[in-house]
Amino acid sequence: KKLIRDTKKSFAFTKLDVKLPTKVLWNNIRAMGLTGDPHEPATPDVDELNRHFVSGSQLISNTNASLSTDALERFSFRNVTQDEVAGAVKRVQSNSPGFDGFDLQF
Repeated sequence: KKLIRDTKKSFAFTKLDVKLPTKVLWNNIRAMGLTGDPHEPATPDVDELNRHFVSGSQLISNTNASLSTDALERFSFRNVTQDEVAGAVKRVQSNSPGFDGFDLQF
């Protein structure tokens, strides 16, 4: 979660850097949905956010190349039941809507 939060923060700082030309900065502000109705959720360009996230994670992975990968080697998928999925959804404590605009109470 911290990696995602830090990457989103880095993305926002990159887009809202005061050193950018004014026209570029205002285009970024508009593109991020920061000038419209404050009650409507912003719809970020998820492809651009993904590209930023991937480039940031590559830098981090290069920095942390010496970390142990034991946990990754033990990871495997397993089949789950509908009840397990429903239980996991019910344990989510946030009711914030996702990018699709739906919250867990839909």
